[in-house]
Amino acid sequence: MNNNKSDNLAKIDITLYHPEGQNGIFQDVTGKDQCCIFQNFSIGRSPKCNLQLNHKFISRRHFELEPYFIKGNPYLCFSLKNLSHKGILKVNGMNIEYLQKTPIHAKNTILFSGFQMLVTVDQSVSWDGYVCEIHVSDSPVIHMKQPEENDESDVI
Repeated sequence: MNNNKSDNLAKIDITLYHPEGQNGIFQDVTGKDQCCIFQNFSIGRSPKCNLQLNHKFISRRHFELEPYFIKGNPYLCFSLKNLSHKGILKVNGMNIEYLQKTPIHAKNTILFSGFQMLVTVDQSVSWDGYVCEIHVSDSPVIHMKQPEENDESDVI
């Protein structure tokens, strides 16, 4: 029997991108795993946040991931709660209003204040909490469809 503590942890993988990434936005982001024992994982400008982003359009506490259990289900689930009045927060293409919550699925795209975030949740049986691994990307992590060019605009 393996009693490795990490065997009892769910895992969240976060990959971040911002076009101004080289300007110090990610200076306080570490790639280290952050272990949370059933606490909310906060994202914002405040040093008290689990993931601190230094950008003028980010609120002190912009949003958070909230762990929860569903009765009879041993898997740790997550929801995202918008804590900011600033700008638009989109999760999987859906606008999330201030104080609104939405469930987080196995693979999620989150857009806010010019940031792109890809969040993957490994829904393992979790009795001890979860671990969050954070990565910063030099290139976009979400590829938007570009509008198709219309040849009619070339007609004189």
